[in-house]
Amino acid sequence: GPGWGEVCLFPTWVRFAHSSDDKSRFPVGRVAMLDSALQLSRGEERGSVLSPDMFLPHIQPHLAIPDEPIPGSGLLQYGDQTSKILQFATSLDESKPEVCRLLRGRVGTWVQDMETYAQAAQYGTTLWHQLGKAERFFREKVDKGETGGLQFRPSTTYKWTESIYSSCNMPLVSKEGMCSVLETMGIRRLFILGDSLNESLGLSLWMMLLTGEDSPRQSNGFRYAITCESGYEFVLQYTRNDELLENDQPVDMDNQVKNCKNYCYPWTAKYMRDPTRTILIANTGAHLKEPNTFRMAVDNFIDTFDSLDRRNDIVLFRSLVPGHKNCNREGLAPFANFQEYLLAASKETTKHTYNWSMFASYNDYVARTLERRKLNEGKNKRQARMEFVDVFPMTVLRVDGHAADEFIAPGTKITDCLHYSMPGPVDWWSHLTFNHIRDIQAS
Repeated sequence: GPGWGEVCLFPTWVRFAHSSDDKSRFPVGRVAMLDSALQLSRGEERGSVLSPDMFLPHIQPHLAIPDEPIPGSGLLQYGDQTSKILQFATSLDESKPEVCRLLRGRVGTWVQDMETYAQAAQYGTTLWHQLGKAERFFREKVDKGETGGLQFRPSTTYKWTESIYSSCNMPLVSKEGMCSVLETMGIRRLFILGDSLNESLGLSLWMMLLTGEDSPRQSNGFRYAITCESGYEFVLQYTRNDELLENDQPVDMDNQVKNCKNYCYPWTAKYMRDPTRTILIANTGAHLKEPNTFRMAVDNFIDTFDSLDRRNDIVLFRSLVPGHKNCNREGLAPFANFQEYLLAASKETTKHTYNWSMFASYNDYVARTLERRKLNEGKNKRQARMEFVDVFPMTVLRVDGHAADEFIAPGTKITDCLHYSMPGPVDWWSHLTFNHIRDIQAS
């Protein structure tokens, strides 16, 4: 079968009719075709293979994809595509880390686990950041007996379970596990760069790796050294930069002084100050409403990083995740499948979603850009490894747990259906990132 690069770039454009209205048709992404081929190999009917819950929309949802191949485009008809990918899908060895790294977190369900996971998901100390307000408020109500018997916010009780690639289920991140992996790899720093969504990833890692330490409050960044039981040390660091843009203009979050569309604190000097091997986890896009602006930001970041000549470092680019309209409804639970998410998203407008509908196409651009960079590596000087960590497929199912949900704390913005309260779904970004790093180390 084809190699990984060919599968990732293979033009698997097909259409699925949700109704007789052409406007309701959605194109299907690359990995969905892989899943379709795999299910075909297991003897399932074509109707079940094309169920919308298998769709992973890493292409622009508004593109009009022709039923027939475009002359000279290299596109194959649906049957030809499925047949070729089937050859590869049936040869997958899920026990190999390099396989799970590309499949994990894409096809599965959220399962409520009150017996073991719910307790394990709670932080050992208090999160003092604003994203911890709902949890602090909830704990006060528990102590007063005002939660109707609930001991945990429901959004903290769901765990991700792989439904096809069962060998790729995620061990949860822990200080012991992270220490072991980073020490083996010689990694001395986790450097998180991006906007407030990536800040939540940094906070999640802080709460799980630094139990016992006071958490950061809202700020433009933090840096903390972590000592492992073996004596090995590494640093967890975060810098706020909404566009991954480096400039010398004044910036001050406290006084709302912006040097880009929002806040772009300088990061390259901080990054280069520490010469030890680093994993940089980056993200941008939530504040960039124009596709061309987003593409320029991604390209500029890659060029900037390559100019630093940090060839032994690793860059992980986290995918964008949209919010969910009306997240304050009572009794919300994760969507059962992707079809439910699509149905809900189809009723939203740009006015309500701040261009959330563009995030899938933004993710596709990053995935393709990193793949092209990887394929061109042999033609250029040796480059640092850059990979895509895709939290989109599992997170879009989490309509529950947002900062403005039914457990909202007093003083929280009532329209914040983008950020998640913590603990909650964002912790699975940490678990997925940890397992991605673990797979790199193992392979």
